[in-house]
Amino acid sequence: MLRVIAGCLGLLLSALPCACALADAFPNKPIRLIVGAGPGSVSDVRSRWVAQRLAPVLGQPVVVENRSGAGGSIAAESVARSPADGYTLLLVHMGTLIAPEIYPN
Repeated sequence: MLRVIAGCLGLLLSALPCACALADAFPNKPIRLIVGAGPGSVSDVRSRWVAQRLAPVLGQPVVVENRSGAGGSIAAESVARSPADGYTLLLVHMGTLIAPEIYPN
């Protein structure tokens, strides 16, 4: 019984370096921060402040993109249609988050 446990443990430990080698470091490309407001707005200034502080921590540039219009729905749709890889973030006004509940269509 002890041999079986030792064998299983050895097998698991030998597979660990392979699993670590397959994992990519995050982030390995620039991060997009989509803002649901126009340039010069409070949300834009806040997003640029956040981007400026995130870039050194993550080791990658954080690019701010303004997608104003429709109360932030255009920005939210842009992020929803982007690849789900963790490289696209959304910064919008709180009203954008409750709009689908108020206006379902």
